[in-house]
Amino acid sequence: MFNEKYISKMLVISTLVLSLGYPCLASSANACKLSTHHACCSSEADSLNKCFGGVTNSTLRKDMTVAEAGVLIHGWDGTETTRPWVPGDGQGSDGYRWSCSLVNVYTVSKYCPGNREGCAYGPPTVSIYNVFGGGLIMSIPNVDVMCLYGGDAGTDNRKNSGCGSVNKGEDWCGPSCSFNDISGCGRDGPGGSPCTIAPDKFGAMFKAQHQFSQLCAGMANMQMCYNEVVVEPAVRNPPYPSGYDPQGKSIGAFFHSADSDPNLVTCPGYAQIAVKKEGSEVCCSVDPKTRKVSKSSNCIPASGIRTCRQMCLYYKRFPNATVPLINLHATDLRTPFTLNCSSFMDCVHQGTCKTASC
Repeated sequence: MFNEKYISKMLVISTLVLSLGYPCLASSANACKLSTHHACCSSEADSLNKCFGGVTNSTLRKDMTVAEAGVLIHGWDGTETTRPWVPGDGQGSDGYRWSCSLVNVYTVSKYCPGNREGCAYGPPTVSIYNVFGGGLIMSIPNVDVMCLYGGDAGTDNRKNSGCGSVNKGEDWCGPSCSFNDISGCGRDGPGGSPCTIAPDKFGAMFKAQHQFSQLCAGMANMQMCYNEVVVEPAVRNPPYPSGYDPQGKSIGAFFHSADSDPNLVTCPGYAQIAVKKEGSEVCCSVDPKTRKVSKSSNCIPASGIRTCRQMCLYYKRFPNATVPLINLHATDLRTPFTLNCSSFMDCVHQGTCKTASC
């Protein structure tokens, strides 16, 4: 039986988007079929690297699609509860969605305004919330992009499944947010929150990210200047309710930092890393110069999501899945993604994940 409330919601959104002059939400699956650049539509490490390197000053275009825009990542950010590979798990607002970032070589974090010392030891870094933790690499053919922001837009506190404003359902950016004019892409709407960029304006979003990342606190305190992309599981025939992902196909891969242990938690702070000290797991602050835990690091009791455990739970729910674990090398801008293991049991057999139970 179709979810009438969901279908009604999608009709309202499509009507509103048309009334504002924006196209209807395009299927990412169709974008992958039509694109001549298929690297972003695969979750294999080699394809992820080609996808990451495919967005540059020379390739940035007004009409680029999500199939050409980079690797789509949801990193564990402290909002998750029990099963973050399920849409809407721990994500605030009123929808069943994931808050993600599109990462590519064009959008690496390399700014440090007001702190020239930070520039000296802050190498360009993949732009996600926490480069020391883990998360999901979304399967672009199996999700739909709902809206875009040039920076962290606090979507957990926004209405309309993260694509509205804090105070009302809709607040789309106007004509002054386009590939040729991004002056309106950061316009503050009701509640002081940035307006919402239409889901087909990837080029404008990346340009806005470049401009507004100048305001980012910079590399000295490990804060990356990432964009925010709200996605939901792709709607198929028949149209499933929002958030319904019956085969888990929205997930292309799990990933974890090559500099940390996927059996340990991803700490909620973006400048923390989980380590074992005196038999206990703790989250310790990272020295920004070495990007490692030092003797002077401040350590607190650990809490957060464990990548190996989430892989275990995912494979328990979807035993026929073929979802790998990918290593993220956040400062390697040529090959930031490498294969760790091809499945959860492969991770267990090679010793990456320490236990097969969850």
